[in-house]
Amino acid sequence: MKTILFTYPHERCPNCHARLKVYRKIRRNVKLVNWEFTAIHRIKICPVDRKIFRSDELDKIVPPRFTYANDIMVEASIQRFTNGRSSSEISSSLGVSEGHVRKLSNQGLNVFGKLHEKHVSQLREHIKSYVVQIDGTTDSEFSMIVVVRDAVSDFTLYARKCPSESQDAIEDILNEINKKFGKPSGITCDMRSGIISAAQSVFPNTPIRICLMHFLRDLGKDLMKNMHTDLGIMINRKVIKSPLKKILRDMPDYRQGTLEEIEYDFCTNIKEIEIMSVRYYEKVNPTYSSSSYCL
Repeated sequence: MKTILFTYPHERCPNCHARLKVYRKIRRNVKLVNWEFTAIHRIKICPVDRKIFRSDELDKIVPPRFTYANDIMVEASIQRFTNGRSSSEISSSLGVSEGHVRKLSNQGLNVFGKLHEKHVSQLREHIKSYVVQIDGTTDSEFSMIVVVRDAVSDFTLYARKCPSESQDAIEDILNEINKKFGKPSGITCDMRSGIISAAQSVFPNTPIRICLMHFLRDLGKDLMKNMHTDLGIMINRKVIKSPLKKILRDMPDYRQGTLEEIEYDFCTNIKEIEIMSVRYYEKVNPTYSSSSYCL
């Protein structure tokens, strides 16, 4: 692993011009998205007023006492809140624990939120007509992040941590959207009653479209639940679980683009749809036996 030295670049105190002394050296590993290195941080001190001087260059890369660099925070936040990836998916792709992904992405959400609020007026000038796309992603057992995007530009308009997708919680979010961006041309969402009721309350007479992927997924659960259970029992009896698991292990992961193409109803690649149907189901239902749906 490469070792890089970081230190305050000047030899003298900018206040009293006394010659700075080495206060201490801190050694730590720093992990970036595609690289990692060992940082040796030589911290200096003014012998007169005892003021500490750190390396700005290292602080730009990684916060003090942190291992994961700022680019991991940014990438985890984009994957989670813009691309809709779960914490477990991001954990696998970045090699970061799921708990750290959740913590880092929540920190990123705070940073992005402040930047977003600062530029709302500029954003509104460029968004003349938009379609609300609202959905929640689980943050923990007790809370979730509700994300609102413009379905036309696929730009994230707003995100907030909520205890649930209740009507009151979603109404607060949609009222904030209304205040910042005005009335949308349409709304797309899943079939949760809290979201639909909130949308009808805040934006009356605005057309609401149910997300095709969520509709088919929920419909399939209602129509095929018993057959799915029976299939799992038959597979266990036929002793073919191990061969099916091998097929699953050898199958590539699905593309996020495939999911978006299905959602907007223009995906024609049958092979990618089949891969996504298995891999995506595995992601959102990790407690199910993989062999019970790998056909």
